[in-house]
Amino acid sequence: MKPAAELKVLHVCECLPGGPGSYLQEVLPAQLAKLGAGKVAVLAPESQLGLLPADGGLVTFSYDQESRSASATVRLARQIRHAVRQFAPDVLHLHSTLAGALGRTVTLGMRRRPKIVYCAHGWMIDPDKPVRGRGLIAAMERSLSRFTDSIVNISPHEAGFLLDRGFARSKLDLVVSGIRDFPAPPPVEPQERPVNLLFIGRLDYQKGFDLLLPAIARLPEGLAKVTVVGDVVRGGVRPGIEGLAIDMKGWLPREEVAKAIVEADAVVMPSRWEGLPLVALETMRAGRALIATNGGAFRHLVQDGETGALIDNGDPQFLVDTLSRYGIADFRRMGIAARAAYEAGFRADRMNEELLGLYRELAAA
Repeated sequence: MKPAAELKVLHVCECLPGGPGSYLQEVLPAQLAKLGAGKVAVLAPESQLGLLPADGGLVTFSYDQESRSASATVRLARQIRHAVRQFAPDVLHLHSTLAGALGRTVTLGMRRRPKIVYCAHGWMIDPDKPVRGRGLIAAMERSLSRFTDSIVNISPHEAGFLLDRGFARSKLDLVVSGIRDFPAPPPVEPQERPVNLLFIGRLDYQKGFDLLLPAIARLPEGLAKVTVVGDVVRGGVRPGIEGLAIDMKGWLPREEVAKAIVEADAVVMPSRWEGLPLVALETMRAGRALIATNGGAFRHLVQDGETGALIDNGDPQFLVDTLSRYGIADFRRMGIAARAAYEAGFRADRMNEELLGLYRELAAA
């Protein structure tokens, strides 16, 4: 097996904001610490390099991506080949669909082709996601998997539906996502006051913000206070919130998001589909309860009634029903159990050890 000090890894990401960027925030510092300066590189859009962690020794490659156009895609493809030739990685780790497709095809036939690791960070063929041509997309992904040494699944939910879609078990590796630990805040004694509910994320179809609004509208006055951290992205339209008692914070720095989670009694995630949302892990790490959709990855994250509440996101009564069953004291109890679940299975050091172990196995093969 190749010694850690000799291993070189190149990450390619077509869009850093959101899940892939948060994932790299956890992965890159650990890999630099283990492999050493100059042994880890990232290729990403020039305008987004500032979102990478500022640890010394990270090698960066970039390309001009003013928009997601055909010309930008061609530039990314060329830069992948350039970075592979110049950096000569042992492992090429591709993040999300476009980088995954380009990285696996443009490196075919290269004299020194690295081992290819692909992480979708949310699959187009997720059965919870409405998409046209699912069968065709699945066939294309299966074809690309032939040129992949490892498909990293970030949750058991992903591994399950890929097997159902005919992906080879030998190509699939489960490396459940994790995040760095921060000390859990001291427990707060429950008080007689409205329940503090928090939504974090894009105000879009996937995150189910449009499903949250009618649920908020049905809440009796004074039962709950709802705070929203996030906004629309890239051409989206903000749903109407007129007449609803919502405190809109917009996008906040990560440290401010962590503070907002601590101030909440529960974080609400009515998403239509998710791979493994880092907001959920941040909530568990903070010792707070989750109110989340009863499907997809949440079935592996939330123990209903113990670490949070699983809800039917299509029922506009889901908040009223949940708050009729559970009060602030219940959410505090759930939060303690959620923190224990985080410590047991979702720490970043475990994820990073497993990922580096996978790299070494592939490089030695």
